[in-house]
Amino acid sequence: MKGFVLPEYNGRSITNIPGTVLRLFGIQNNLEPLAAPILNKLRGEYSSIIFLIIDGVGFYRYRELKEQGVIPNLAGFNEEYLTSVFPSTTTAALTSLSTGVPPAKHGMLGFKLFLKDFGVTTNMISFRPWKIQVSLVENGLDPDEFVKERRVYSYLEEGYVKSYILIRSFYRNTPLSRVIYGSYETYGIINSVDLFTTILKIHKKDKQKKFIVAYWGDTDTLAHRYGERSLEFGLELRNLDFLLGETLKKLQGENVLFLITADHGHLDTVPAQAIDLSEDKFLQEEMVLPPGGEHRVVYLAVRNPEKVVKYLKEKYGDLAEVA
Repeated sequence: MKGFVLPEYNGRSITNIPGTVLRLFGIQNNLEPLAAPILNKLRGEYSSIIFLIIDGVGFYRYRELKEQGVIPNLAGFNEEYLTSVFPSTTTAALTSLSTGVPPAKHGMLGFKLFLKDFGVTTNMISFRPWKIQVSLVENGLDPDEFVKERRVYSYLEEGYVKSYILIRSFYRNTPLSRVIYGSYETYGIINSVDLFTTILKIHKKDKQKKFIVAYWGDTDTLAHRYGERSLEFGLELRNLDFLLGETLKKLQGENVLFLITADHGHLDTVPAQAIDLSEDKFLQEEMVLPPGGEHRVVYLAVRNPEKVVKYLKEKYGDLAEVA
């Protein structure tokens, strides 16, 4: 597909990070790890592996800020490019980072999905039918069991490695966090300072081997609201870089591996290229369900698939990939 960056699931995707962590701890598993040249650079004996996920910081934007010299601590890390997943969105990517498998296997394929058992198109963050204020969780859906794939934390537990999952306090125990992390305990964070100081406290609390996952989403929030090249986005990443530097000073001499990734990048929308499907009369008449997926990856359930695909390619083929 011209112009698209496709996931490289065979060793250069964020999906390969969980399998890599397990191998570094010496735990047997069937998950695909990062490619051998990357894996070999990481090999060693570690008391803790700290895994920081910074939401929405794409490789090219990171490179630009690195070249400007405004994120010196992030720039000091050994760098390898990785691809995201498809669709390259937070819900899909975080579930892959928790399971080590692509979205096509774990099933979190977008913000809006049709759930056959309930017969509705569902908001996968709130787990409510689209535009209807009824909780599916209160009507029999178990978020802990929605994703059937085994979480990486289960493997680690069997290998006597303690997992700590740090997320914003307001995400804890929500249906979405339970889908991503299953029944494993999460720890609430109130701000970025709390995130990094909690990482240090957990690492130093005892001698047990630890896997510390720290997720930070404010970068993504700012990129969605103001754009990835906004002052707000840049300042947020510079703030994280400063806190990272202070944390690394406290970890000097420690037997720790510190991994950092984004879950996906951003591409600022050009309004003139946006497609409003709600204004397409033919398409509205053909659809049998509300659209699913994401704004950039739309799933359509229609009466006449071949007819609709032909129509979409003719009308929107220059602006979108139709399949």
